[in-house]
Amino acid sequence: MHMEKKSRHPRYLTKNMGCKIMSDTKVDIIDISTGGIALMADVKLDMNTEYALKLEQGGKAFSVKGIVVWSVLGGCGRGQHGDAIPIYEAGLKFTKEAARDTSSIDDFNESRKICGDRRSIARHDIECPEKATLYYPYYYRIKKISPDGMLIQTERPYRVNDTFPIELFLADLKPFKVFGKVTSCLKTPKNDYDSFDIGIEFLEMSNNDTVMLEKFIDKSQLSKGL
Repeated sequence: MHMEKKSRHPRYLTKNMGCKIMSDTKVDIIDISTGGIALMADVKLDMNTEYALKLEQGGKAFSVKGIVVWSVLGGCGRGQHGDAIPIYEAGLKFTKEAARDTSSIDDFNESRKICGDRRSIARHDIECPEKATLYYPYYYRIKKISPDGMLIQTERPYRVNDTFPIELFLADLKPFKVFGKVTSCLKTPKNDYDSFDIGIEFLEMSNNDTVMLEKFIDKSQLSKGL
């Protein structure tokens, strides 16, 4: 794991503050129709929750949104480092917005019929040409914060230099969005479960949001972290 990069400003300890980070993962399609999609993923999809998908085929790509109507543990796979990871299966019903664009879904469905029905076939036996990406949010507690970055606690490691959009929830302030880059990833010691301290640098923040964050830190009289 990478050591924490020193912040340009002191970071302050926080209470009851959090953030939302959008993540993405490649998924395998089991079946698709104009009404919905069944897929396999290495993350668990929550029931009655809306997710976004990007589907790519033949140089074309389009985005859809769907609500999870069923979700089960489908089996076990291998992670990037050869470790065992759970594989989940889920069915999503397309939202009304996606249902209006049935022509694109029909074209995609027609072009992928050569892959066959994958429901009884193992992941590694399939060589489908299409790509599908699932976008989903993670919610984390903010441990420390400064005008130029923060330290959060997660249940999964992040790669240093990864970048992603972040939404901050700070006490009674209106939520606002920033763009961040991972500067460090340290496994937290003495825990019964895996957790990580992730250092994030704010790359893009409007001047108004920067001023608002600085005033919030001053007004809240947060204690300086180590």
